[in-house]
Amino acid sequence: MAPRRDKVSSSTPLLDDLGPVKVKPYCPVTVEPILLFVGIGIMMANPLQQQYIYYSLGNGTTSAHNSSGGACGGDYNSSDSGGQAIQAEASHWLTYISLCSSLPSLLIAAILGPMSDKVGRKVAIVTPVAGALAMSVCSALVVYLNLPLQVLLPGALLYGMLGSSTTLYGGCFAYLTDVTEPGNPRAFRMAILESCLGIAAVVGVLSGNLWLSILGAPLGFQEPFWFAAGLVAFSLLYGIFGIKETRPKRRGQKAFSLASVSGMVHLVRHSFKTGQWKLAVILFVFFLNSGIYITSSGIITLTVIAPPYCWSSDLLGYFYTAACAGFVVGVVGIKLLGKCLSSYGMMHVGFLSGAAGMVIEALAVYTPNRDVSFYLATAAACVQTMPAPLMKATMSKMVPQSQQGSLFALIACIESLAGVIFVPVWNTVFGVTVFILPGLVFLCFAGALLVQSALIGVVQCHTGPNTYDVLEDENDHIN
Repeated sequence: MAPRRDKVSSSTPLLDDLGPVKVKPYCPVTVEPILLFVGIGIMMANPLQQQYIYYSLGNGTTSAHNSSGGACGGDYNSSDSGGQAIQAEASHWLTYISLCSSLPSLLIAAILGPMSDKVGRKVAIVTPVAGALAMSVCSALVVYLNLPLQVLLPGALLYGMLGSSTTLYGGCFAYLTDVTEPGNPRAFRMAILESCLGIAAVVGVLSGNLWLSILGAPLGFQEPFWFAAGLVAFSLLYGIFGIKETRPKRRGQKAFSLASVSGMVHLVRHSFKTGQWKLAVILFVFFLNSGIYITSSGIITLTVIAPPYCWSSDLLGYFYTAACAGFVVGVVGIKLLGKCLSSYGMMHVGFLSGAAGMVIEALAVYTPNRDVSFYLATAAACVQTMPAPLMKATMSKMVPQSQQGSLFALIACIESLAGVIFVPVWNTVFGVTVFILPGLVFLCFAGALLVQSALIGVVQCHTGPNTYDVLEDENDHIN
C-alpha cells in the first residue's frame, strides 16, 4: 500500500508534501551551551541592574553602596517610608524596561517561530542572541559611563525587536523536538534544558553579586556587565557556527509568508474544538505561571535590599543561588517522581511547592529571624520549576511534528504577553501594598499558583492515563 500523503495546496513543491527534511546534529549536546552561556550573562546582569537602579534612585550615585554592611542600617521603622518610596519607584523602572522588551517580542516571536518550521531552527536561536548582545552592551555602557537610566530603554527595546529570551527558549525547545522522540525521553531532555537556566542562574547571580560585594561600586557593576556581554558574544558565535540546522530550507521554499504565521492561529483555533480544549487550558496555565516568575525576581530583589532586610549583595547572591538550584532539583524531581506520578501529578507537586515558598516569603517579615525564614522559602519551593518543562512536553505531544515550531512560537508569544500584562500588574500591586502589607504580593502569587493547580486538575480528570489528543496535521494552512 502506498504511503498516505497529507493534503497540500497547489503552490507547495511536490517534495514538501512528504514532510520536512530533518538532519541529525553534530553531537548529542546541541543548543544547551547557548542557553547556558546566554543565561549566565543575563542572570548575572539582571540582579545587578535591579540593584543599580535602586541605588541610583536612592543616592543619585552608586558610590554609597556598602557591600559589607548591607544596603541600609538601623532598626526597621514602619513609619519611615523613604526606602519604600524608592522601592516603588524602582519597581516602575523595572516595569518600563520589561515592557520595552516584551511588547515587540510578541510580534517577533509570532514571526520567527513559525518561520523556523519552514527555513530552519537557527533563525529563532541566533536572532534573539544577537538582541541579547545588543542589550548587554547597552547596559554595560550605561553603568560604565554613568549614563541616565533612560538609556537602558533603547537596549531593552532592541532586545525585544530581535525576539528576546522567549523566542530563544522557543527556538531551543523546538530544536529539541527535532532530535528527540515523544514521551519521557523528550520531557527529560527538556528538563535538562530548563536546568541549564538553573545552572546559569546559580553561576550568574552568585558570581555577579560576589563580584559587586568584593569590588564595590562602580567596578563591581562595570566589570560583570562587560563579562556578561562577552559570554553572550561567545554564544552568538556558537549559534552561528557550532550547531547544525535540523530543518534546512528547501529549494523554492519562501523564507517568510503570512501563511507561516497562521500555524499559530491554527493551533489556537483547533484547541477550542471538542476534545482539544485541554491544550488551551494548559496554555492559559502556562501564561499565569510565566507572569509570576517573570515578575517575582525583581520584587524579591527590591524587598530584601530595602528595610527591614537590608541585605548586602553577597547575601542576595547566596539567596538566589539557593533559589535557582531549584532548576537542577526540578530535573532530579522529574526523574524520580516520574516513576510513580504522571506528568500532571508532578505539576501539582510543583505548584504546591511554589505556593508554599511564596507564603513563607510573605510572612517572613513577621518572624523573629527574617533572613532565615526567607531562606527557608527556597527549601519549600525547591521543585517549583517542574511544571514549566512538563507543560511544554505535554503540549508538544498534542501537536504533530510539522507544527512544533508554531507551538513553541505560540508559547513564546504567551510568555511575552505574560510579561506585558503581569509585570505592570504585579509591580503595581507591590508598589501600592508595600506601604501597608509588604508581603501581600507574595500571597497573591501563592493564590495564583493554587488556581493553576486546580486548572491542571480539571485537565487531568478528563485525560486518560498516558493518552493525549493530537491535533489534525493540516499542512495547507502553513504553505
